[in-house]
Amino acid sequence: MVLRKAEKKLIGQAQAAQELGVTPRQVRRLLGRLKREGDQAVIHKLRGRPSRRKTDPKIREEAIGILSQQLYRDFDPTLASEYLAGKHGVHIGRKALRQMMTEAGLWQPRRQEAGQVQWRKRRSCRGELVQWDTRTHDELCFQISIGLFQCFRPRHSQTLHQPSCAV
Repeated sequence: MVLRKAEKKLIGQAQAAQELGVTPRQVRRLLGRLKREGDQAVIHKLRGRPSRRKTDPKIREEAIGILSQQLYRDFDPTLASEYLAGKHGVHIGRKALRQMMTEAGLWQPRRQEAGQVQWRKRRSCRGELVQWDTRTHDELCFQISIGLFQCFRPRHSQTLHQPSCAV
């Protein structure tokens, strides 16, 4: 839609580039392809093609054939990948091998079980949970001396320790 507007000069190439999130040069390239190829210009050229990173079917069959043996039945994908590379010279990544083993029915992924959460009882009144100030006396005095906090005297000063940094 934006390219059609730019083609009809309803909007500029710079504005079309901004709306599409590409550079103005890329808009010019897209407009040129749009004139040559029509609507097919905006479709990615690799659409519908197999990935070049896909594992070769011969290697897949070889790996599944090896892992189907009784010796490798209880191997997880990581250990199986190491054994395939070390003993048989078949190099497959553990994640790709995990997919292959799952598809072939040689391995079933297990879901992580969430630990049981221990719920606490609700408090009967507001303010029962108290947070304590865990700063050391020296940290507190330093923060007061540089002016970060004010030093307040406790109400019951005779029963509590008097800070030496009191102003």
